[in-house]
Amino acid sequence: ILMGAYSSMRRVIADQVGDWFADHVEERWNTEHNIKSVRCCPVLIMHGRRDRLITVDHAHRLKKAQPKAKLVIFPEAGHITFDYGSTSDTISTWLEENEVTHGNSSENM
Repeated sequence: ILMGAYSSMRRVIADQVGDWFADHVEERWNTEHNIKSVRCCPVLIMHGRRDRLITVDHAHRLKKAQPKAKLVIFPEAGHITFDYGSTSDTISTWLEENEVTHGNSSENM
C-alpha cells in the first residue's frame, strides 16, 4: 500500500526546484523502477489530488509502471491528509478484493 508516494526522488526535486538541480542528485529511491518488479502481491496506490508536495502525476507514473496496481485518487486530499473513513474503507475493500486476511496474508498472495 502506497500513500502519497513519489515515482522517484529526482522527479520530486525536479517538480519543486527544477531539472538542473535534480540532474545533480543521485537517485537512491526510484519507486517507479522498483514497483515494476512487484509480482508476488497486489499493490494499492492512494494519492491526494491536492497534494502540492508530491503531485498526483507521481501516482499515475507508478500506476503506469505497475499496470496491475489499483490506483485511488482522493479528490479533496492533500499530502497524506486523507479522510480516515474513506481511506479505511478503501483499504478494507481492497484487502477483501484481494482476499487478504489478517494472520494469513502471505498464503493469499
